[in-house]
Amino acid sequence: MKTIKKLNKLTLSTLLLTIATSSQLYAAAVIDSGSIQRDIENLNTPNLPPVPQPAPAEPTIPKSDSNISVKVTAFQFVGATLLADALLQAEVQSYIGQTLDYDGLNKVTQKISQLYQQNGWLAKVFLPPQDIQNGLVTIEINEAKLGELRTNSDANARLNPKLATNMVNKVQQKGAPLSSQALERAMLLINDTPGFSGQATLSPGAQTGETDVTLNLADTPIFNGRVWVDNYGSKLLGKARLNGLTSFNNLTGWGDQLMVNALVSKGVEYVQGNYEFPVGDAGTRVNLAGSVSNYEINGGGLSALNPEGESYSYRVGVKHPIVRSRYSNLSFQGNAESITSKDDLLGLEIADRDYRALTLGLKGDHSDSFGLGGTFWGGVSLTAGDLDLSGNRDDLAVDRITRRTDGRYNKINFYLGRQQILGEKLTAKALFSGQVADENLGAYEKFSLGGPAGLAGFTVGEAAADEGWMLNLEGKYAFLPQWSASVLADAGGVCQLKNTFAGFNAGNPKLENCYQLASVGFGLDYTNQYLDAKLSYGRRVSSNRGLDSNGNDSEGEDNKHQVWLQIMTQF
Repeated sequence: MKTIKKLNKLTLSTLLLTIATSSQLYAAAVIDSGSIQRDIENLNTPNLPPVPQPAPAEPTIPKSDSNISVKVTAFQFVGATLLADALLQAEVQSYIGQTLDYDGLNKVTQKISQLYQQNGWLAKVFLPPQDIQNGLVTIEINEAKLGELRTNSDANARLNPKLATNMVNKVQQKGAPLSSQALERAMLLINDTPGFSGQATLSPGAQTGETDVTLNLADTPIFNGRVWVDNYGSKLLGKARLNGLTSFNNLTGWGDQLMVNALVSKGVEYVQGNYEFPVGDAGTRVNLAGSVSNYEINGGGLSALNPEGESYSYRVGVKHPIVRSRYSNLSFQGNAESITSKDDLLGLEIADRDYRALTLGLKGDHSDSFGLGGTFWGGVSLTAGDLDLSGNRDDLAVDRITRRTDGRYNKINFYLGRQQILGEKLTAKALFSGQVADENLGAYEKFSLGGPAGLAGFTVGEAAADEGWMLNLEGKYAFLPQWSASVLADAGGVCQLKNTFAGFNAGNPKLENCYQLASVGFGLDYTNQYLDAKLSYGRRVSSNRGLDSNGNDSEGEDNKHQVWLQIMTQF
């Protein structure tokens, strides 16, 4: 990349003012370091929570040959301390007055056992030997207490067993009633830890009522990753992209992870590194990240302007699992981030911008048995930031009379989705997301609609705006074990500027600040042990009131059709 040069201030100010009011030159200006990094990160979206399988059938109790039969007048519970007697009595109230045989009485004990499980406790519920008189049935309950906590792992394993035992001891003390919810949380957190795999085995303890827990621990691969190619780039910077993500897991034995993500296309180079490590025994993790990217446009109608630029980012973050269970999860995330971006046009430095932002958020998911089963997932985050344009005084001067992005800003991002099983091979998904802001935003903080992760009928980064909403609908059918087909319907709306300014559309009087877009399409997915491939097609079904004066989109085209392809292999 060429060295950014500073030239005559009058020339630069004239150029910047022309860009701010000219739709053609502004198309070049919006392809800046901030927007490029935004689009790269937006396409690296996390996987959806897994859709739960239908709940297993309740176990059946073998029929007994006993001829016992009793008309029940009351139940009494012996050994119950964790659940109130009123709760236990309410669970068996429907059996009062019935004549039950031995199998019927065992069904009652099963209901009590399930009640303990639902409340997160492990207990053995049974009928003790008894002489039933006047219909009074005694049910005995042995509430489990934690005895010994042991570990079992290979002597040469990289993992440190103490990390796993600390996670269990954090939520389950020796001698205390054994909580299935606490043990489940600990085991899930152990398996969330990079490089760790664990299973818990329960066995009778040395003392009556005690249950020993053995943690069977094993290493997972120290190195894994994936490489993929796609056409998710822009026309000006190269649609074809080569991507790679590598992870180095549990380097120290304490569950740390180093990740490196890289991307290259005709006009873009991007590298990000992230190091994450645990803090404490409750699943809290801290991450340190940094990235560098640069771009240069060498082709197309803008090549004569010689746009180029670079950006650097640094981030420190923390995440903590507030709720961690098989069916419900809620986590807190906080990030402090610093981004510096510089852009050059016609050999002139047109921007030197510093972003500083603090983001706090919650995200979670919940799986249920509605219908054939499904999952809700969602999240909300608040970002308080500051954009400093003082690195280039001419850019700052023009910004003050046009977009007014310099200074403090706040924004809220949100999303809520539902994935539903409709049949053995059929699922449906709906996702609603959006952003609201209190000020005009810089390119990095904008919300956009277009691309394969948004409205598939529009280019990546189309309709970048300060505020917006988006609705994505998908129906997917697995017609073969490794093949699935989907239909897509997407819509969204944006307001490009939170606060407009006089002449914001001088280059294109037809340009509206707020407008809506929609597209439909279909997709085809193939997956096997070594390869994942995704092909999708999107078509615009709405007018695009964000086009420039020539009727072109952000890539300088009037294309109503988009085809997206991604091929990935993992190792």
